[in-house]
Formats: sequence, structure tokens, C-alpha cells
Amino acid sequence: GVRRAAQAIGHGAERFAAHVKGLELTAYHPAALLGSALGYAISSRGGDYNNVYASMEHRWTPAQAARAFGTAKALDPQRYEGKGRMVQRAVLVNIILDSLGICKVPALSMIGAFDLEGEARLASAQTGWDMTAGELFDIGRRTADIERLINLDLGSGPADDDLPEMFFTGDGPLDRSKFKGMVAEFYAAMGWDDTGRPADRGVDDILE
Repeated sequence: GVRRAAQAIGHGAERFAAHVKGLELTAYHPAALLGSALGYAISSRGGDYNNVYASMEHRWTPAQAARAFGTAKALDPQRYEGKGRMVQRAVLVNIILDSLGICKVPALSMIGAFDLEGEARLASAQTGWDMTAGELFDIGRRTADIERLINLDLGSGPADDDLPEMFFTGDGPLDRSKFKGMVAEFYAAMGWDDTGRPADRGVDDILE
């Protein structure tokens, strides 16, 4: 990938390597959709928009956003407000869709409910268990916590929840301070501390 290639080339080549956590950025320029920009940064596997696909940023109504995220500004792709809470919802929903093996094209690009109500009915029919959307969100939270703890144990910390410097320096379109604010808002929405660690919890605690 570009990270390893840049390291091999040297001579400052790293500043041209557009990746997060070693995975190249895909599909969208970070400045075009700030929800996707934040998703790239905090994704457990790096710069893949499909891992944290937050299509509500360009699908939902202002009223939906105000109810779910506390501000209608979360829908504005150029505004930083509410993006942490929006991406937190996207993380949990994407985890559940991946766990159930559901294609995100119809689920998020076409339906775009992000409420897991339909997924709960489907999971209940598949398993014979009476599952609710709330229970699926809880499973998503535990899964996200475990992924985070594994990454932290392997040496990937809050410094890696970032975008390449090219997007902040010179004529870079993003504001560094506001971007860090989005990351902090995401951590808070996840119930993590300011270093991005699930507070006072280990993998064994989450699995109980």
C-alpha cells in the first residue's frame, strides 16, 4: 500500500500518502463530506468509507437530524456540528449490517433508516429469538468496544484517528481544531474516554 511504499521511497514521500491506519482513502474526498472524513479517521480498519458509511448525511431531513443528533446542522456536509453523534450511529448500524451479512447498498443507500428496526425483525425471523433494535444497538456497541480495545492493544491509538496532514496544511480544506472536536464528540458518544478507550472496561467485561 501507499504507506509502506512511501516509507520505502523516503525523502518526505509520506506526506503524499493518502491513507488512514495504512488503508488508502476510498470514494470521497474528505472535504466533500465531513461525515465521511470523520468515518475515515475513526474507522477501526482505516480509510474505507464503506466501513463507516454515514449516508444519512445526504439523505435525512433536518428534522430527523435534529431529533437524532441534537442539531440539523449535522446534515450539512460542510459543517462540523453533530458529526460525532451522527458517525457514532453510523458505526453501530454498519457493524450490525456486517454481522448479519446485509448489503449496505439497499440498506443504507436506498432505505437509509439507520434505526435497526427492520434488521431486528429480520434477525428475529432468522434466529427464532425475539430481538429488538435496542438489543442490536447494544451488540453494535460491544463489538465497537472490542474492536477498539484490540486496536489499542496492537498499538493503534488516538493519534491514528486522523487524516493525512495534506488535508490540513497549506491550502488544505479542513480545520484541524474543528476536526479534533468531531473526533472528541465521537469518543463521547461512544462512551469512550478522551484517549478513545472504552472507560474502565476490558474485553472480558464487554463479553460478560
